[in-house]
Amino acid sequence: MISSEAIQLIQKTAQDAAIAQVLDIDDPRAHHIRLGNEVIQIAKPPAIRTHKASSIEAFCQVVNNLPADSGQSQTATVWHDGFRVVGIFDDGDRRDTVKCELTPSRQLETLRKVDRTPLNQREFVRCLKLELGVPEDFVAQFRKLQWSHGENMTTEHNRGADKLGASIRAEVDGVESLPDKYMLRMPLYDTDGAKQPYDIQCLIELDADPNARTITLAPQPGAIQAALDAAQKDIEKDLNGGLKGNVPVFYGAP
Repeated sequence: MISSEAIQLIQKTAQDAAIAQVLDIDDPRAHHIRLGNEVIQIAKPPAIRTHKASSIEAFCQVVNNLPADSGQSQTATVWHDGFRVVGIFDDGDRRDTVKCELTPSRQLETLRKVDRTPLNQREFVRCLKLELGVPEDFVAQFRKLQWSHGENMTTEHNRGADKLGASIRAEVDGVESLPDKYMLRMPLYDTDGAKQPYDIQCLIELDADPNARTITLAPQPGAIQAALDAAQKDIEKDLNGGLKGNVPVFYGAP
């Protein structure tokens, strides 16, 4: 696409030029235009910069090394929220950016998925051990949990006749010794520079109906959000420590 500068130049010189021809030359920096017997070059404006950084450290390096001769006012700003960190090269222009995505950790995605979802014993143990990384000594308590059925014999008197019946009862061995909560310590993000772990208090509950044989894991209300808020405060500290030149850091989306 020909820039507006090139079109203006063609229009301005069209009266004096026998032929104005845009040459098909693969040059990312300039348009080549033939005006009569002369070939001139018109600089192409640089593309909007949308850099992507893979870590908090790399993000800071990009912002710290903004080109001094870019012609921008260099009023850079940095924004962060629970999804990404965004650096705007020039807050007056707000187009050239660098972004660092905050990828949720596998543990966080798992915890959100199973939150208040009844799991059978095998699913519960697998979730704790393989998905959330809970130590085996804690998981073993639920691995050894025994579900069993028995019969209660009952007698009813109906019009003078004895009637023998049986009702099924369910038992769970060792329920009294099982913990009803666990402090889960896990990273919230998989992005380098934001992988430090945070504590999330989780509640554990066996189904009130033992025949269901299910166990529920639920983060304490507000616990995930509190951990995310703590993580954002730490990210802000890291940004303020890694950025040079008093670049302002804001919490929120730009």
